[in-house]
Amino acid sequence: QVIDLLKIKKGSLYIDATVGFGGYAFEIINRGGKVLGIDADKDAIFYIKEKINKSPKNNSLKSDLILYQGNYRNLKLIAAKFNILQVSGIIIDLGLSSYQLDKSKRGFTYLQDEPLDMRFDKDSNLKALDVVNKYSKEELYEIFTKHSEELYSRSIAEAIVRTRTLKGEIATTGQLTKVILSVFKDSQNVKINSVLGRIFQAIRIEVNGELENIKSVLPQAAELLDRNGRLCILSYHSLEDRIVKNFMKKASQNRQISIVTKKPVTADYGEIKINSRSRGVKLRVAEKI
Repeated sequence: QVIDLLKIKKGSLYIDATVGFGGYAFEIINRGGKVLGIDADKDAIFYIKEKINKSPKNNSLKSDLILYQGNYRNLKLIAAKFNILQVSGIIIDLGLSSYQLDKSKRGFTYLQDEPLDMRFDKDSNLKALDVVNKYSKEELYEIFTKHSEELYSRSIAEAIVRTRTLKGEIATTGQLTKVILSVFKDSQNVKINSVLGRIFQAIRIEVNGELENIKSVLPQAAELLDRNGRLCILSYHSLEDRIVKNFMKKASQNRQISIVTKKPVTADYGEIKINSRSRGVKLRVAEKI
């Protein structure tokens, strides 16, 4: 569905700004396009290079796919490194990959007990460990409120600071989960998994500067598009989607783009059945005027 809306033209160049393990990139190539694939996670870039090396089509794939490890917030600079001034389409998938959640051992999920890391780029300085153990009560409250809109932000921030003061560093996702759960030990009406998900989301957003990165990349993407080129953005929570929606609305009012999807495209029942993580995804598409 995403690739269909991108309207691939044979021989044209596209950017997958969050290439992951290459699902969209390889499909674009299968349809005759060429791709600049960018990802902040060096594990993703390594995986795709290994996949290409093992492929019987490795020579053609190497000519059709340029890979670069970097953050999409620097989209125009990265494109310029390869003398790319205009492209026929751009995909930005703002979600975590299944690998990052299930196998990266970087603490993205409360479902596994792992070190508090949460960095997409393992060379970046700020870790979840730093946020949880060094931020003040007010700073924690602010990021929980701003990045997750969690109603219990203050109580959770207080519990984190109290626990690390009395018991020392909170080093793993399991320890953090226990602290959050302690806030609700006498409550019967709270959807605990939802609260955990929101707090982990808030910390991850802080560690990676995700909302600022989205705000930065969208105007760059619009500038890089050829006339009639398409921008496809997949968002996974309301904070991301709000930024994308507002940008597209403003850019369309300025006659820079036209909005292709008047309402966001969401996963249908069949897709959710195959991949439950697609449940909350919203796809918005715009076309350069």
